Amino acid sequence: MNEEFTESYIDGLVSVITPMYNAKDYILDTVQSVLNQTYDMVEMIIVDDGSADGSDELVETFLSKNSGSVMEDSYSIRGKKIRLIHNESNAGIVSTRNRALKEAKGRYIAFLDSDDLWDSEKLEKQISFMTEQSVDFCYSACRIIDEKGNPTGRVREVPKEATYEELLKDNFIPCLTVVADRKRIPTEHLLMPHIRHEDYAAWLNVLRLYPQKVRNEETTRANDRSDWIHTIEKRSDAVATDRIKAAGLTEVLASYRVNSSSVSGNKLKAAIWHWKVLLEQEKISFFKSLKYMFYYATGVIKRYSQREENGQD
Repeated sequence: MNEEFTESYIDGLVSVITPMYNAKDYILDTVQSVLNQTYDMVEMIIVDDGSADGSDELVETFLSKNSGSVMEDSYSIRGKKIRLIHNESNAGIVSTRNRALKEAKGRYIAFLDSDDLWDSEKLEKQISFMTEQSVDFCYSACRIIDEKGNPTGRVREVPKEATYEELLKDNFIPCLTVVADRKRIPTEHLLMPHIRHEDYAAWLNVLRLYPQKVRNEETTRANDRSDWIHTIEKRSDAVATDRIKAAGLTEVLASYRVNSSSVSGNKLKAAIWHWKVLLEQEKISFFKSLKYMFYYATGVIKRYSQREENGQD
């Protein structure tokens, strides 16, 4: 029987985690995409990380003008709650996301950055899928849009299932599509580490709850470093419990914006950060990390070739 973690949350409620920094050109569209959700039980937690472009004032004005009621620090618009929280100083995206996570009241956690968008039925389809298929960690495909919100014709496709082994090869889980169930995955395992590619590192941490092959030190082949499990080595963050189920919807349910300041647009930096996650967080040996980087590079080349064939930039 699946183990359930005891955390305080409101059943059925989705908490949307939105870090914001200098996003005045996009944030209201992002907020509207949450308000347009056909799923009703939603709270959006926007944490402003010291914006200098007036993003926070823009959001406050919008909320004050459109809210039907204000309760404590949250605004209610069309039945959905929106909270705007301010960091005392610029803390960075990791600390900002984690602050929002600690403020979340919902059973379900979803992530949406301040320049990205959701399709209106995203949450409804994912929550239904998770409920019907007993999924604990869900993600979906997403389209790529440019700075002005125009579709580029590119789609980030995803597999129907996610395993730790496959995720080591490539980060195929778009952050803006993730929905996690806190009934099975405690908040501490969703907190993002202070490392580049923090979302990727967090997903690997979650999938370490997946009991692929053997899940305890006594029966793992501790001396066989060629095994992909590379031994748990009694790591404090390894959880040898019942499995969780991670699965994806291949349907496109969100729009990821690529702009000139997008850090993920630099392929060399992204590769270096991927490499560091394998070595520094996952503690994978140098030569085994090289194997996973080969898979990673192959995937990048394949996606680039497909874009060339389709005549996309």
